Amino acid sequence: MAEFIREYQADQADVSRFYDLQWSEERFDRLERFTPSGRRRRKRSTFEALDQQGRIDYLLLRNKLTSEHADLRLDREWLAQMKELLPFRRPLLDLELARRRMTLVNSPAAAEIIGAIADQVKKLKGASQEGESKGR
Repeated sequence: MAEFIREYQADQADVSRFYDLQWSEERFDRLERFTPSGRRRRKRSTFEALDQQGRIDYLLLRNKLTSEHADLRLDREWLAQMKELLPFRRPLLDLELARRRMTLVNSPAAAEIIGAIADQVKKLKGASQEGESKGR
């Protein structure tokens, strides 16, 4: 069991390092695919065949995997709730992913996307202040 936990931690660290854009759907998808594979591998070892330390490790790992899956689900829900407040998130994320993949970027289009963010933030700020004044 200890070897499995070391392998799991190493694999998880690799996935987290490679998919390090916190609010990227690509990261969520990959981490969600990774977590269930850990569950399947863990179930292969028979709980009854483990010694006491192995059983403790097994239960701790099960709780960790359950917690990580719940955290990913919450992060996705938060992202969905923030979607209206962050209309520029997806275009910026696409630009960052293109940069990381070293693909050619249309510079005038990228500048236009980045330049439009200030206007979007002003509109959002105005809408937020308008909503606050109606709520009073």
